[in-house]
This record gives sequence, C-alpha cells and structure tokens, in this order.
Amino acid sequence: MKWTASLAVAAAALCLASVQATCPNGFVNFGDGNEDVCIFFFRAKDTWHGMKSSCQLLGSDLATLTGNLHTKVIEYINDQPAEDLRDETFWIGGTDEVMDGTWRWTHDNSQIPLGTPHWYPCNRHEEPDGGTSQNFLCLPNPKFYFHSCDGNAKYMGICQIFPAL
Repeated sequence: MKWTASLAVAAAALCLASVQATCPNGFVNFGDGNEDVCIFFFRAKDTWHGMKSSCQLLGSDLATLTGNLHTKVIEYINDQPAEDLRDETFWIGGTDEVMDGTWRWTHDNSQIPLGTPHWYPCNRHEEPDGGTSQNFLCLPNPKFYFHSCDGNAKYMGICQIFPAL
C-alpha cells in the first residue's frame, strides 16, 4: 500500500513537471501561470544590432513588451538596486528601420501601436521623434517608456524567448 501511494505521488509529480516548463538559467519568468514568458536582462552594453545578435546567441530575441508585460518589466527593473538595472537604458525589439514611422516588432513583424500607454510621455506628439536618425526602440530610465533611439548607442538589452512561429 505504501509503495502504491509513493508511485501515485511520483506519477503526479512527473505529470506536473511535464506541463510546467521553466525558463532557462538566468532568465526571469514573467508568465501568468498559463504560459511562460522568459526574459533575460543582458547586462553587457552594445548597439541595437549587436544586442539583437547577443540575444539570438541565447536562443532568444530582443523583447516584445506588449500589454501588461511592459508594466511587469518596469516593476521588476524598479525593484532592483539602482546600480544593477534602474540606472540603465535597455534595447527592446522594435524598429522602424524598414519604413520610417512604421514601428514593428522584429520577432513577428507585427505593428507597434503608437501613443498611450507605452510611448513616452504617453501621447502621440512627442515620441517617436527621431526621424531617420533614431530607428530603434529603447527603454530609458527613469520611466522606461518606449523611445526612438539611435541604434549606435550602447545600452543593455532585454531578451525574450518566443515560441516557434
């Protein structure tokens, strides 16, 4: 009887483990319990294209911060020591490099809505404002809203693992 109970517990644990995927070492899980959203804060600084390549070496891409995920990432950054993340600017996976003024996420080419709630200062008239010299999406401190930035600047990056399309 004891053996049967142990076997049942082990089987239940095995089934639970098989449906609960976890993020790789170093990634933070921002998922909601139904699915994992694995994010890595790349602390070395690089250009936008360099950071995109660095994320890809980790099996990820620059992050797509839509909906509540953007808020969760901001809260996470603000909970870290200032010398760790809060004083930094981060690259994420948006660009209008292909067509100026049309912002798209690089991992799936979906369009990035302009204005509230993600773009600084939460209105359509100030960001993005860089024209053809600022074609890459970054999150500058202290508010971490979307900004158009010069891709040659060197910032930390936020990488995300995406399910296969």
